[in-house]
Parts: sequence; structure tokens; C-alpha cells
Amino acid sequence: MSFKKHVNKYGPIQFDDSRGYLKIISEDNNLGISYKESFSKLGVFRGMHIQKPPYAQTKHIRVLQGSIVDYVIVLDKDSPDFGKIFSQEIEASENVYTIPKYCAHGFYASKDTVLRYLCIGKYSEEHEICIKECYFDKEEAIISNKDKDGILLEECIDLFKNINWE
Repeated sequence: MSFKKHVNKYGPIQFDDSRGYLKIISEDNNLGISYKESFSKLGVFRGMHIQKPPYAQTKHIRVLQGSIVDYVIVLDKDSPDFGKIFSQEIEASENVYTIPKYCAHGFYASKDTVLRYLCIGKYSEEHEICIKECYFDKEEAIISNKDKDGILLEECIDLFKNINWE
């Protein structure tokens, strides 16, 4: 038997721009798992993103180098925190943080930062929502056009009033 018959090889795919890069290290669309890494220059804001069911994603993140201010917006209508925004500074460490599928997620690079993520759930561009004007106290943040063109937070909250996360 051949090794290659049973084991798949995957070469990373990298997308570079002026903010840094996004590297898809490994992706299995059948299982709905992707392993990614991003490098973000100081001042870059990535997010706020969420996917609607049935393509919701849970994310596990780890800061390998640098630091971020991590943001989540709770979009579970059954939570007492529905529509609320929370943030926390996260420094490089061995710690892994789990972002539930019902939270929109984004981060601000407070230093040049390398972040690894494991996404559980298939990516679907049609189900992805970007929330614009959620850059909080980071007015001078470097933001992608995709994120600038997203929907307003109020629109997102209205949309998720009818979403079930089961």
C-alpha cells in the first residue's frame, strides 16, 4: 500500500495585501474544518464577521506573536447579552480562545500580530455577514473594503432576531 493512497497533502494558499496576509494552511470542505493563519500589521482591524446557519462557524483562535484587542458581538436572541459587544486584550501565549458560532468576531492588531484559527463549519460566502462601522474606538484602523461595505450593526441585530442556533 502506498502512503499517498491514504494521506492527502495540502499546500497552503496565501492571500497578501497591504494589511498583511491570510494563509489557509489546511482545509477540508467535507468535514467543514479549516486551519488558517493571518499576519496583521499594527493598526489593522479584521472583522466583524459571522455566518448564518446552516453554515455557522465556531472559531478557535490563538495569538502566536503580538497582541490584539479581540471583539465579539453576541447574536443569540435567547441570550441576555443579545446585541452586546465585548472586547478583551489578548497577548501572544499558549492560550486558545473559542468564539461560539453565535458571535460575530473581529480583532484589532495592537502590534504586528500573527494569529492562528481553527474554523469548525463550512465557509459559505452567501451566508457570511460583515458588519461595518463596528470599529469602536479604533477610528484610524486599517480596514478592508469588504468590511467597510458590510451592513450596519442595527441591521445585523434585526436579522438575527429570527435566527435559531440549534
